[in-house]
Formats: sequence, structure tokens, C-alpha cells
Amino acid sequence: MSSYARDVPLAGAAAGEHAGERERHVTGLPWIILAASAGVAVASAADALSRSGHSGGSVLFWLAVVLIMGPAAMRMAAKHVPGGERAATVVVIGLALYAVKVLRDPWSFTYADELVHFHNLQAILASGNLFGGNSILPITPRYPGLESAAAAIARAGGISPFAAGIVLIAAARVILMLALYLFYERVSGSPRAAAIGALAYAATPTFLFFSAQFSYESLALPLATVAVLTLLSWGQASDRATRWRWGALLLLVAAAAVPTH
Repeated sequence: MSSYARDVPLAGAAAGEHAGERERHVTGLPWIILAASAGVAVASAADALSRSGHSGGSVLFWLAVVLIMGPAAMRMAAKHVPGGERAATVVVIGLALYAVKVLRDPWSFTYADELVHFHNLQAILASGNLFGGNSILPITPRYPGLESAAAAIARAGGISPFAAGIVLIAAARVILMLALYLFYERVSGSPRAAAIGALAYAATPTFLFFSAQFSYESLALPLATVAVLTLLSWGQASDRATRWRWGALLLLVAAAAVPTH
């Protein structure tokens, strides 16, 4: 057999291998973002129907949830997906579901807990002092973690208290989804299992509205999740210097969580 005949199958196999590698690394993130954006738009239409008293809002709402969660779940169940895409996907889904909550009441906070904490935020901005009074729920000013962080954002960014609250909970949602993904990945050793676990958490009933409101849990829960992840990393540290760094971060995060919840 000539050298040319021997080289052709080898070249073909190499080309097929490279094509397979390229196929494995084709990202599905743009399509997931597109589907999630469409889901948010459909949720907004469902809200509009409900506000106007027309029927069909509930059907559109569940269609929105399917558009947001469905493509991401199918993609994350696939085997050959890069870890970076998996992490980005769970963050996109977390923010898309948060957008559904924000579009439900886009101009003000309306939940009972939100009204309590928003009062505390306004009091901090007006007086410049923590630990004020609240006749609705007197214990809440003693845990000003959420409100003080929102007040800092409002002052630093020159934005309204409502906008500062929206930004803060959005940032907390990003932290929560990333911390969940990293924790599940550290425990399972599988980016695939980590992404599926994070999406399963996002599918719980309280995630969509209750854990997205301007209330203490929406910030305290991400901080607690980071603390657990940090504790796990501290326990798995291979040397003393790394253990000290993780320990210092653990103390910092725990100190932030205590006055928040």
C-alpha cells in the first residue's frame, strides 16, 4: 500500500476527530439567553392580561416558565458542555426568573415584607443612622444588613431606593446561583450534576417570588450559601496558608450574614 493510501484514512480520522471536538465545544448559551428573554417577554404579556382583567394570563405565565427553564434544562442534561457555559447558564436562568418577579410589580415593592424593609431603607437614607424604629415589625431595624447595603448602593450610584433594592437583589441572585453551582460541583465532582442541581433549586416554589423580594432572606440566603461553600473549601485546603485565607473569608461572609437575617 502506498504512503498516500495510508495517509488518507489517517487524515480523514483526524479531520473527523477535530470536527467532533468543534461540535462538542459549540455553545448553546446564545439560544438559552434568547429563549429566556422570550420567556420574560411572555411573562410580561401575562401580567398585562391579568392587570386588564382578561383571561389567558395563567396559560402565558406557565408558557413563560417553560421557555425559561426548558431549553436550559435540556442543555444542562447533555454530556459535552463546558463548565463555563454551565455556570453562565444557571446565572442567566436565575436572573430571568428574577425579571419575572420584577415585571410583576415594576414600579414599587408590594409584598408585606418588602414594605417593612423598604421603610427601614428610607429611614436609613433620611437619618444616616442604623437601628431606627419600625412600628410594623420592631425587630427588623436590629438586623440592617439588607437595608444598609441598599442604602450604600443608592448613595454611591445616585439612584432611587427602589432601584437600589432591585440592583441589590439582582446581585444577590447572581451570587446565589454561582455559589450553588460551585458547591454542587465541589461535592459531586461533576459540572453536569452541579448545573442540574442549581436548576432544580431554581425550580422550587419559593425561588420565583418569595426569595426574590426585597427582604432579608433574599440577601441572607446567598451569603449563607457562600459561607457553606467557603467552609467546604476551608476543610479541603491542602496547606496552612490556603486554609487561613479561606478561614478569613468564612469569617467575613458569616459576619455579613448575621446582621442580615
